Amino acid sequence: MYEAKEEGLQEGMKKGMEKAKETVAKNLLSKGMNDEFVIETTGLDQTIIDKLKKSLPLPSQ
Repeated sequence: MYEAKEEGLQEGMKKGMEKAKETVAKNLLSKGMNDEFVIETTGLDQTIIDKLKKSLPLPSQ
């Protein structure tokens, strides 16, 4: 039972880290940082960056 609990904890931490990286990426993208910088900073791949960019509000003009 301990092993299952430990695996669950590790999985939860992994998901939390990915969510945190996505939050950082969204913040960087909203500040106008280019994709390459965001990828280098967060370690996320281009597919995820593209998905995140679509979820951001359009810049006001």
